[in-house]
Formats: sequence, structure tokens, C-alpha cells
Amino acid sequence: MLADKTLEISESADAKAEAKRQFENARSAQWFKVVVDALRAMAGSGGNCMWCSSNESSHVEHYRPKSTFPQLSMAWENYLWACSICNSTYKKDQFPDGAEQLINPVDEPVWDFFYIDDVGLLTARFDVATGALDRRALSTLQVVKLGRDDVAARRRSQMKQLKTSAADTLARAQSGQIDKVEVLQRMSDWRQNALQPDVSSFFLDGPGKNESPFRELFEWLNA
Repeated sequence: MLADKTLEISESADAKAEAKRQFENARSAQWFKVVVDALRAMAGSGGNCMWCSSNESSHVEHYRPKSTFPQLSMAWENYLWACSICNSTYKKDQFPDGAEQLINPVDEPVWDFFYIDDVGLLTARFDVATGALDRRALSTLQVVKLGRDDVAARRRSQMKQLKTSAADTLARAQSGQIDKVEVLQRMSDWRQNALQPDVSSFFLDGPGKNESPFRELFEWLNA
């Protein structure tokens, strides 16, 4: 269905107007519910925003805005599941291109661009090639306002809880109270946590896995 709608837009004399019409009609159509459900499933158990990983989402967001990329208005690969704050309050129709193009949180390895600091702020990583902070990361932070205080506060809270759980798990593993199967199950549960899932992703699958106590926990697993 999306491919058919995309073809209709491309063949229209006014692609921008047709894209707007097609998307507005789709949002209330029964067939589009499949698209929404698929995006919600991709976002994880909490249906969190693919931008901030903090708020519950309710918007089918266009990575490349339909106002300037009408031909992608009905393209699956251009869709994200986003909260109203990231989508409607901040990003809107902004889309810097070139060296400052926004990072796609679905298609690109976000931890190649970002880092979570000790106070829960999402920050741009240093780009060795340019000798400066990554420009695309800085652009994404600026456009979508991913460093806003409320999101950072939620990250801090989740970081504290996760580090406490990891330290407890490490202590129990080292003392023989739990085995590797139990440790792996706990890690799986942490990954499925609906509260600020970018935190567990950072520490279990990103650069944060090299920080204590996660580093020691992975070393214990691999011993």
C-alpha cells in the first residue's frame, strides 16, 4: 500500500500537496494501523520516542520532512515513532543536510555519534578525523533538543538504578550466588526496561560497557 501511495505522489503534478493529502488520509485509515503497530513494536516495550528515548510516542514522524521531501511522505524507510515534543515542538520541518544531516536513530549506530555523560546528558562524541565534536551529532542535539533538562533527569535516575543493579549482580555472580544464565537473563531484562531504554543500550551495547561495574560484569561472563 505504501508503495502505491508513493507512486501516486511521484506522478502528481503537485507532489507536495498530494503528499500532504495522502498522509492525512492515511492517518485515519484502517490499513495504516499496521504501519503504526510496526513502528511501535520497533520502539520497544514502552513504545518510547525514537529520538529522546524518554517520552511515550504517538506520532508517525518523517525523518526527512514531507514538506521538503514529499516523495518520501509514504515511504516506510522515512518513518520514525516519535513523541509530540520531539516531533512537533522541536524538529518540525527542520532537516540540515550535508555534514550536519540529522542522525537516523533507526538506521545508524547512534553510539558512534553520541555519549551519555555522568549527569545523564547526551553529548556529541569527539571525531578524530576532524579533531572536533561530531557535527552531525551536534546538529541532531540542537534541532531535536535532545539535551533538555527533563530527559537528562530521567537518564540520571535510570543510570543510578541500572548501575546499582549491575553492581549487585556482579557481587552475586562473583560470590557464586547466581550463574551465567541468571546474569544473562538479568541483562535481557535490563534491555527490555521501558524506562529510558537508551541508558541500558549505552551501558550494555555501547561505549558504556567499558565503564565500571559493566566492564567487570562482562569480564566475569567471558572468563
